[in-house]
Amino acid sequence: MKITKAVITAAGQGTRLHPCSKYIPKEMFPIGNIPIIKFSLDECLQADISEIGIVCNDTKEILFKYINDLKKNDSNYSDTVFTFIPQGREQGTAKALQAAEKFIDNENFYLIFPDEISYKDSFTAKQLCEAFFECGKISVVGLKEIDKKECSKYGIIRYSSKRKNKFFKIEEIVEKPKTNPPSNYALCGRYIFTPEIFSLLNKITIKGNEFYLTDAIETLAKQNKLFGYKFNNETYDTGNVYSYINTQYQYLLKGIDR
Repeated sequence: MKITKAVITAAGQGTRLHPCSKYIPKEMFPIGNIPIIKFSLDECLQADISEIGIVCNDTKEILFKYINDLKKNDSNYSDTVFTFIPQGREQGTAKALQAAEKFIDNENFYLIFPDEISYKDSFTAKQLCEAFFECGKISVVGLKEIDKKECSKYGIIRYSSKRKNKFFKIEEIVEKPKTNPPSNYALCGRYIFTPEIFSLLNKITIKGNEFYLTDAIETLAKQNKLFGYKFNNETYDTGNVYSYINTQYQYLLKGIDR
């Protein structure tokens, strides 16, 4: 048995990257000469995931064209089934995932926020898929270890135990703690969920103008149905100007030939 479906969220406007993201979808910003979204697609390929749903809106014509050209011209993706999933009104990460419920069709699945990338041959999706089955098919979130000074930028886990320094039994997720973070392990936009997540999404309430996926993940933690897995490799954030430039620098520094 394996994970065969992935969801990539790509409906956001990338406001932290304005004004450029008004004219170019943030998922199409280049790292070197590779669009950001290609790193997420490569992750799925490495994990042998054959069905990819991309949650988006109808303003992303460049993204549509890129995916269609990739399917047509790159033999690595000739057997991949792409599905564009309209989100409608943008109301946060929870609503983006809710839009994909029909596509998932009651299966376990991989969820990617493409702002966070991992480089070629890091096998991030493959690692998390293996962790999901090792944890007994309980929902798993990907983690990265960060400097405590950076904790105010991320969702940070509180955990009760860890195994092999990789597997964490999560008790709570503290969103962007300004002081006294419960650990220095942060969510990094990679998840494997059971279909149960959709029933939890239906129960969360709006905060400000958004529904947050973190609220549903919190419920899983309280029900003892959530593990964290610390990746072997580094992941890099592209969600704001500073982190995007730093990711470019790291890409060049590593001399990666793609």
